Amino acid sequence: SSYLSRLVSLPLSSILTTEPAALQASSQSLNVSIQSLLSRSHNALIASSRHLSTLSESVDAVKRSCVALSAKTSTPGAKSILSLDNTLQSFIEKFQKDAPAVTDRSKAHLLSRNLDLLLDILELPTLLSSSISSGNYPTSLDILSHVRRLVILYPTSSAILSISRECEALQRTMVSNLIISLTGSIKLPVAMKTIGWLKRAVPEMSENVDIARGIFLTCRLSWVEGLFQALEPLRELADEEKDQRVSRQKRGIAGAPPLERSNSSRCRAGENATSTTTGQHTERYLKRWIEIFREQSFAVVSMYRSIFPNTNPSQSLQPSSKILVPGGSPEPSSSPLPSPNPFITRNSFFTMDDPDDVENGTPPSPLSTFILHLIALLETTLKTYLPNIQDKSARESLLTQVLYAAGSLGRLGGDFSGIVACLGQDWGEEEQGKEQEIGEDEVEEWVEVMKKHKVLASRLEQLAAGGG
Repeated sequence: SSYLSRLVSLPLSSILTTEPAALQASSQSLNVSIQSLLSRSHNALIASSRHLSTLSESVDAVKRSCVALSAKTSTPGAKSILSLDNTLQSFIEKFQKDAPAVTDRSKAHLLSRNLDLLLDILELPTLLSSSISSGNYPTSLDILSHVRRLVILYPTSSAILSISRECEALQRTMVSNLIISLTGSIKLPVAMKTIGWLKRAVPEMSENVDIARGIFLTCRLSWVEGLFQALEPLRELADEEKDQRVSRQKRGIAGAPPLERSNSSRCRAGENATSTTTGQHTERYLKRWIEIFREQSFAVVSMYRSIFPNTNPSQSLQPSSKILVPGGSPEPSSSPLPSPNPFITRNSFFTMDDPDDVENGTPPSPLSTFILHLIALLETTLKTYLPNIQDKSARESLLTQVLYAAGSLGRLGGDFSGIVACLGQDWGEEEQGKEQEIGEDEVEEWVEVMKKHKVLASRLEQLAAGGG
């Protein structure tokens, strides 16, 4: 039909002249194609022709056999066919796509293909334990992060949850080790790394940096207290001198009239000059104690400010026109005061009533409370043991050492040189039984120390300026 349609569309001249030649060329091309096909596939064509000739006979034979089988259902062959059919039907029902046997087989096959990966996951707790034992905390933190991702991806897997519980127990051990390391002798780089590891191990510390600050200061305070406890032998000797001083005060001038007190004081001074209770052990103890205080307080605060550079310990205070007398109420000042240090307010420093008081609805900085606690320890220690020292020059030397410690910490914003005034007032209160002249000298002793220290500091500044 297509050829006839094409033929109708041709003009008469083309049909008479060119069409016979085109038909002859197509016939020759078809003959050549048939010949080449026969030469290549003549064997297959002969076999196909032979099977085609016997196909009808084979179909008739199968049909006759089926009819015979259906007519004789009691024969063994018919029973075998029925049994085979039932078996095939049962197999199809049992091993369909969603059947339990197929599902179990798929799971077993999947487990076999991912056996190495599963073994690696199951060995994560062992690998974490070994890395923590060897101190390889970066690898330990990477393992913990991987376990957290697995829990997020497979929250219903009992194996993953079991591994997560084991790793959490090991994580607590790692955090304990890191915190213990902060309580020992540690340098700034190691401390920075340790705080970074703690923040990764405990996500709450990254969200609330005050937790990390508090842990760091608590650990360093434990280290400082350990150094103080190492002075226990010297402290015992200082306690003995304190007990002897208290006992002498009790049995000395307690019952003597006022006019006899000076004579008894001179007698006791002569006895103390030749005894072992002149405060030498106390002086050694206090010198070493103040030295540790100066070194460690400066080291801890400077390390803290390096690890937490964005620390804003307290709001800046405006210069006040009032001076707080130790333990008393504010008094007007005739000269302008310098800006107070950024860590300690005058009220909390001089009174020490409640260093944890919340001001303006904002909790105090951990660093400010840490410094207040150290200063309270220093003040308590000096008030307890400084009266044991009878030599005025020794007391002045210790007070100068305290002022140096205050200046060292003052470079970081924690100057506490005013504590010397508190100690001067306490000496006056403790020596009320002595003569009035002696009491006034004791009260004014801290003033002389402050003046000498100020003169020495100004000379050092002049030397530094001249050398520059």
